[in-house]
Amino acid sequence: MSTLILSESQRRLLIIESVSNDLENVKNNSEDLIKKIYSEVKGNLSLDFKLLLTWSSAIGGFLTPLSQLIDGQMPELTSTDKSLILIGVVFSVIFQNSDNLKKIKNSLKEKGLYENFLIVKEKASDLKSTFLNFLSGLNITVNAMSGIIAYSFLIPIIPILLQIATSHSITDDEILELTKRVSAWGLTIISSKTLKNIFEKILKKFD
Repeated sequence: MSTLILSESQRRLLIIESVSNDLENVKNNSEDLIKKIYSEVKGNLSLDFKLLLTWSSAIGGFLTPLSQLIDGQMPELTSTDKSLILIGVVFSVIFQNSDNLKKIKNSLKEKGLYENFLIVKEKASDLKSTFLNFLSGLNITVNAMSGIIAYSFLIPIIPILLQIATSHSITDDEILELTKRVSAWGLTIISSKTLKNIFEKILKKFD
């Protein structure tokens, strides 16, 4: 029985392919979460939520751990309840739109979800602060709102990047290849040059 022997370049290519697939799955999950939230709240609130779809990967990246928090700590809530809470988080922590937030809060109170919302909002504020501090540690200074919109797609993919950084040495060419693939998805308003710089800082910092 013959044994398949991979060259070092082939092995590294497989690693990059695997990481790229993992990153794309995260992107798709973030977008699916936003589409689900949009479909569940658009009929219940007379607000324009199309901005959610415009920045679905970014906002979805920020909301993903909060969605998981609700699933784990508030299993009694319906899917629509969760979506209403998460849209409240978007307008209170990311966009900080007082007019829309007032309408959302009224709906949350009517449905008996306001206390749940306050719990998730506190976690969201902690997440926002931790993430901005993480970016600051990489010498990336951003405005709170624009930074969340521009960079929060990174939140669910940081663990993937840290895993590859701690388990493999990664070359500049491989970082460039990852940057090209992620940039092609159109996830964010930041340039591919800036994205490459971020990837380098994360991957080299923990290499």
